Amino acid sequence: MRAELCHFSGLKIHPGHGVSHCRADGKVIRMLNHKVASLYHAKKNPRKLRWTILYRRKNKKGISQEASVKRRVRRNVKATKAVGGLSYTEILNKKLQKPEIRQKQRENAIRAAKDKKKASEANKKAARSATVAKGKAAAPVAKQMKKGGAGKAGGKR
Repeated sequence: MRAELCHFSGLKIHPGHGVSHCRADGKVIRMLNHKVASLYHAKKNPRKLRWTILYRRKNKKGISQEASVKRRVRRNVKATKAVGGLSYTEILNKKLQKPEIRQKQRENAIRAAKDKKKASEANKKAARSATVAKGKAAAPVAKQMKKGGAGKAGGKR
């Protein structure tokens, strides 16, 4: 058993109830009762009658109002995190600095890095020259060892 909908009011018509009307174009219209049929034949507008479903839909009454409950919208929240050992406040402060100040800081950092590199290269040169000088002092002893000079079985054969 299937309940049909009234053409005029939009309400359900249960089996064994209702009035059907055949229009001139051959379309069969089912209506809930004689009251609805008389309003239909009087060419009343169902959107202006407060008790019809069409009126309730048009004026957002009742069921349609409950059905259109606003859904919560999930938005992505941007999280602010520390990066590279800097806290978020320090990062913001750097962003807010004037470009000239940042440029000077950058140049100073580059200069400091170059100075450090020069110092490390100078230390390497000094260490190399010290090992070379040490090697020259130890060279005569090494030559003697090669010749077979001051060994256990040293001497002439």
